[in-house]
Parts: sequence; structure tokens; C-alpha cells
Amino acid sequence: MKGIIFSTGLIPKILDNTKTQTRRTWGLEKVNKSPDDWTEASSIPKDQLLYESYKAIWRFGGVNNKFLIIRCPYGGVGDRLWVRETHYITPDKKEVIGYVADGDYPHNCSYRIKPSIHMFRKDSRITRKITNVRPERLQDITDADIKAEGFPWRSSVGAEDMQFGYRQPREWFTELWDSLNAKRGYGWEFNPWVWKISFKMG
Repeated sequence: MKGIIFSTGLIPKILDNTKTQTRRTWGLEKVNKSPDDWTEASSIPKDQLLYESYKAIWRFGGVNNKFLIIRCPYGGVGDRLWVRETHYITPDKKEVIGYVADGDYPHNCSYRIKPSIHMFRKDSRITRKITNVRPERLQDITDADIKAEGFPWRSSVGAEDMQFGYRQPREWFTELWDSLNAKRGYGWEFNPWVWKISFKMG
């Protein structure tokens, strides 16, 4: 079971099961040094190179025709993820008393806010089962995938929606992605390789 960090604004979408996908670059640093030089090569026969639900193969486009096998660091189909989120702890650091995503801020200033990266497994309230893992380029995301990423979906967009700041799915996702990854060098325009991870309750 692996811990996985989610930003506070996405926690409610995970809790109500409107977010069932995430995309991550962790573990793909080698291919993302020159993402355009690599193609995903999972169609290679299994008797030639190992390919499992949590592993993927890339073929380098250079003259050496080399291959690279990378395991998804979050696991494979059937594995579970426990969610790390920003939370509050008591002054003695022994008890979690709330989660920032719930909006229940303690009035006692002695309580401390702890970033998601510092959450322990025992304090996590959300567990999800991986249903699919595959690599793809970020810009290959579809509107259906963006819905699964937590986009507030509607069947159609009218003038009234636009007037009140309603954004198209790709615009929404691009802004969200860049807010979390652009400073790391993996912005939308860079179009990095990502792990596309689907999950459900379980």
C-alpha cells in the first residue's frame, strides 16, 4: 500500500467519488529528460520483454533502438493507495483532530496544521484501489478523462455558464495541472510522460 498526496481542493472530489483518476510524473524522470524521443512500447510480445499492470516499456527513437522498463511507483491493478492530505494535530502531535478539506478550522490556536506530506498512514481516512495503470503523454488526456480527474461536468455549456466563469474541461485541467507541476518543469506545454492511474473505493 502506497501513500499518495492530493491537494486540499481535490479531497472532496475523491470523497464523493467524482475523482477517479490521477496523473503523476514520479518515476518517469529518465524518459522526461527528452520525452519526444521515447514512445510507449507495451505492444512488444510478453515473451520478449516483461510487461505487467504496473510496468511499462519505452522504445528510444535513436539509432540504438534501446528499451527502458519502468515500474509505476504507486503499484499496479489491485494495489491500494492511502491518501495524504493537509490536517490538524493536537499540540502533543499524538492525535489528528480534523482535515483542512472539511473546512472545520479549530478555534484553539495551539492546534497545528500539518502538510499532507507529513501525514502518517494511521491518520489517513481515504483508501482507494487501483483499477488501471498506463503511461501516456499528458496532452493525450480526453474530456472523459478530465471528468474522471474531478472536473465539474455538465452535458452542455451555455452563455450563462460562461458568464459566471465556467471553463471548458481542458482549460480547467490545464490550469490545475500547471498550478501543481509547472514549477517542477512539467507544465502542460512540456507535455511530459505521466502515469495515468485509475482508482475506485475498496
